[in-house]
Amino acid sequence: MAISSLLITGYLFSMISIADAQTAPQFMVSWRALNYVPGDYVGKTFPSLNSPVEAGFNLINNGKLIDVSRYVISWYVDDNLVASGKGLTAVRLDTPSTQNELVRVVIGNYNGSDISDTFLVPVLNPEVNLSAQTPNANTALNRIALSATSHLFEARPFFFNAASLNNLRFTWDVNGQQTSGSAADPNFLSLDLTSQGTPQQKELTVTAGVSNLLNQLEIGAGSLNFVVQ
Repeated sequence: MAISSLLITGYLFSMISIADAQTAPQFMVSWRALNYVPGDYVGKTFPSLNSPVEAGFNLINNGKLIDVSRYVISWYVDDNLVASGKGLTAVRLDTPSTQNELVRVVIGNYNGSDISDTFLVPVLNPEVNLSAQTPNANTALNRIALSATSHLFEARPFFFNAASLNNLRFTWDVNGQQTSGSAADPNFLSLDLTSQGTPQQKELTVTAGVSNLLNQLEIGAGSLNFVVQ
């Protein structure tokens, strides 16, 4: 009889725990950095040093959106209070270092107690992706193989604190020799391998450097190694 009572009691506690878990409010957090990425980029926009970040959340309970406009909402970055106010579901944050930022949002006195959520905002260095815009590129011995014709290379910068490509400076070199990109579109380099008399099986390295005209310390580079066939 005692064992049966314990089993029944345990079952009731288990059901209560499951019900609590099902009704626990959930934070649906989103964030994005306000810096430069190519217009066709569909991935996550990560911050670099000093990038502003927009963060926000919705609160969901039992599949329904909860109105939190009457609650005081506080935002912390690495345990430092950065913003607080009623219904403050969105905020702009800074990334003053190259370390990942730990962000915590707290809703005060929600149904009698504070509830919170913590999430990480990774801080990356600016990046440059270099690609050969040519239909006859293929792979040979883990290298891009290009025919001895004309080819167009594109430097695609990511996560620079710039409003547009006009705020960025592009430099190019081929096997260590500086060369110029397109006058109208400096993020492109046209390379005529035929006119240079480039022999087949010659290895070449094209490098694009990018710097922020508003912050010369913000730089990035990308390289592409290939063999002429």
